Amino acid sequence: MRFEVVVAALALIAACKGPTSRKRTPPDATAFGLPLVPAMPVDAQAVDAAPAQSACELHDEPKCLDYALALAFGTGMPADMPAAVKLMEASCDRLYMRSCIALTQIGLPAAETLKYARHGCAIGEVSTCGMLVGLFNDQPIGAGQFAFARDQLAKRCDAKDADACWALSGIYWVGRGTPKNRAKAGQLIERACQLGAHCEVRDRWKKGGGFFEDLGPIPAINILPLVDPHKQRP
Repeated sequence: MRFEVVVAALALIAACKGPTSRKRTPPDATAFGLPLVPAMPVDAQAVDAAPAQSACELHDEPKCLDYALALAFGTGMPADMPAAVKLMEASCDRLYMRSCIALTQIGLPAAETLKYARHGCAIGEVSTCGMLVGLFNDQPIGAGQFAFARDQLAKRCDAKDADACWALSGIYWVGRGTPKNRAKAGQLIERACQLGAHCEVRDRWKKGGGFFEDLGPIPAINILPLVDPHKQRP
C-alpha cells in the first residue's frame, strides 16, 4: 500500500464528521462519530525529517504520525518500517487514535494487524472495534472477533460513550459476526442519541434507511470516515 493511499485514507476519515455536543480536547483520539479533519495533509513529495522526528520527541502527535508514515513508505527518506511502527505504537499508547488506526492500514502481516486492531479497540478507538468484525467493508481483520469487539464497545457504551453505542448498534444492525438484531440495534442507537450524538442515524432508521446511507460510496480501503481526532479518551 502506498504512502499516498494511507494518507488519503486517514484524510477521508475526516470527511464525514457528524455533530456531537461533547467537549473535544487535543491532541486527539477517535470517536466513532463521523470523520476527522486530518491533522495531515502531508506533502507526499518531501518530508522535512529533522523537525518531524523532533515532533515525536515533543509528542506533537499529528506531525509525528506524518513522519512515521513517510518513514514507513520511504517518502522523502529511506524506508524503515520497523522504526515507523515503533513511533506509531508509542503515539497510539499516548492515545493519539489516528496512530492506532494507521497501524492497521500500513500493510503489516495479518497477525500484527489483528494485534494492533485489538489494542486500539481495547483502549477506546471504536472504529478499530468495527474493523475487527468488518463493519465497514465486509472484510473483518480477524475471524472470531465479535465477542471481543462487542464487549469492548458495550463497556464504553455503558460508560456513556455515544460513539461506542453507535458502533455497536451498527454491528447488530448490519449483522457483523453475529445475526442481525434490529431491536437491539435500535436500543443502542437510541442510547447514543440520548448521549448527544448520532441522532441522525436513529432518525434515518425510523424512516427505513440504512446504516451507511449518509457516507456515500464505500472506498476500497480498510478505513472509513468515522473517526474524530479531537476527542481525548479517558
